[in-house]
Amino acid sequence: MLRKRSPDLAGSRDDEQEAAGRTAAPWGGSVFSCVFLHSPWFPFRLKCRRGLNKDNIPVLGKQHDMGDNVTQSMMTQTMPKIDLMETRSAKGRPYLTVSIGRDMGMMVLLQGSMSIGRSPESSIVLDDELVSWDHFRVINFNGHISLQDNNSRNGVFVDGEKVEHCELNVGSNIQIGDTVMKLELLSDLEVEFRQSLYNRANVDLLTGAYNRHYFQENARQELSLSKRERTPLKIVMMDLDYFKNVNDKYGHLAGDYVLSKVANIIRNSIRDYDLLCRYGGEEFVLLLRGAISLGDTEELCERIRRQIEDRGFEYGGISIRLTISAGVCFQEDTQDLTLEDIIFKADKALYESKKCGRNRITMVK
Repeated sequence: MLRKRSPDLAGSRDDEQEAAGRTAAPWGGSVFSCVFLHSPWFPFRLKCRRGLNKDNIPVLGKQHDMGDNVTQSMMTQTMPKIDLMETRSAKGRPYLTVSIGRDMGMMVLLQGSMSIGRSPESSIVLDDELVSWDHFRVINFNGHISLQDNNSRNGVFVDGEKVEHCELNVGSNIQIGDTVMKLELLSDLEVEFRQSLYNRANVDLLTGAYNRHYFQENARQELSLSKRERTPLKIVMMDLDYFKNVNDKYGHLAGDYVLSKVANIIRNSIRDYDLLCRYGGEEFVLLLRGAISLGDTEELCERIRRQIEDRGFEYGGISIRLTISAGVCFQEDTQDLTLEDIIFKADKALYESKKCGRNRITMVK
């Protein structure tokens, strides 16, 4: 849990700095604070020192004695509400950002009417067992943003209060299950910066696929859903055949190029809500979500295999050809299994594909 630095401690630090010999302004603050007080950034300085009253509304905390330049009423005033209509053009565009939960770091631009839930068909898909399939809806109408609960099982809480319908303001915190989201106005530069941090934590930078840690987190969530809903769990392990020969013959830069192109082929073959991850080296793993039959799963894998077999990867004036093998675990009954059990079965099926000559698909149930 994050702890706020109390205003009293903040004051003590300023006093220590002044005692150490800093030049003080006539009213007792530092020269920097005096200039900052009269700058356009002063409201943000006050915001950094605020607390919360009993209604969860930000208020100014204890301040230094500022003399006649600041009235006593300023010490207890509430922070003004930010009008989204007035600020959206200057500050940025409205985003829902996930600040707590498995999807921490996710940012979604709010446009029109958007659904939030666990359903793969939702506009914003959350990996949270306590979130309903179609939990709530957010509507952005000409800059006015509202929230509507869709009769969810565990409800929607905005700034600590359970709501069925409400208007949202910049800074509103929305909690559903174990996930907390915040409405923020973000510039394109801020979005790009945050996205780069998110990618570094969850995405393999070479291929653009998710990394192994991200796969494991999401696969565990999918396994819990499978046990609760009694639906199949589908995991596909894929490995490029004789990939070491590519690195040895053409160099690692050529190998990296081939890996990135193979990832693109797989990514363009799966549905938007399926998960592609780089499991390690030349090995990829697919987490197939939602409704898909055993036959359709086999057809998907065969389509990927054929595309890679038929493709010539052009690099440095040469055409590099290779194949891929896959092992598929289509586990219908997951009640007594762990994620490690299911990955082991998919990996064993992949081994069978390699053992039987490579460039093939092996299915297990």
